[in-house]
Amino acid sequence: PLAPSAGMSAEKLWKLKKKSESRIGRRRDEKTKRKRGEGEEDGDGEGDDDGTDAGNINTVDANAMAIANEIEAERSHRRIATRGVVALFNAISKHRQTVQAEEAKREEERTRLREEGRAMKKSKSSGQ
Repeated sequence: PLAPSAGMSAEKLWKLKKKSESRIGRRRDEKTKRKRGEGEEDGDGEGDDDGTDAGNINTVDANAMAIANEIEAERSHRRIATRGVVALFNAISKHRQTVQAEEAKREEERTRLREEGRAMKKSKSSGQ
């Protein structure tokens, strides 16, 4: 099978592995039927081996599956990390908005107090 990095997802590899396992099982069934004399001889040469290719296929499939599972785990971790980073930036943005709103309230209060102070000075100076 192709390497997972060549576009094979874990799901595709699992399906491919099931398909190859069923194909290997059919070959074994055909081979046992031929040994018993039940099967038909078609002369195509399939299934006439000793089963060593099945072991190699399973080893390759196992390696590919391990790689695919690791890639899927990394994707999952990346998604979780992305959600965390988005949450962090949202929290920072919310905090900045809160701080800006509080600063605007303080500035309004300062401006109001200055105006009141000026008004009091004017009333004192005009009252004398």
